[in-house]
Amino acid sequence: MGLPPDRFPSMNFEPGTALLDSLPDAVAALAPDGHVLWWNATATDMFGYAREEAIGQTIFDLIVPPDGLDEELRALG
Repeated sequence: MGLPPDRFPSMNFEPGTALLDSLPDAVAALAPDGHVLWWNATATDMFGYAREEAIGQTIFDLIVPPDGLDEELRALG
């Protein structure tokens, strides 16, 4: 049984955030339409966008070169 978040309002209750931030791989959580919902520290280092910059943008705008966009969209079906 977990403790209700309001018992510890100053704590971060996003499960796995610290673990995902410590990974050596870039990790981005995406909405079905490709918008970034979450972005880890390695993604910032790899792609050059701070988490605050990346969230809300589409992954296509951030990391897919313009001349490769049609190919990526076709691959996604």
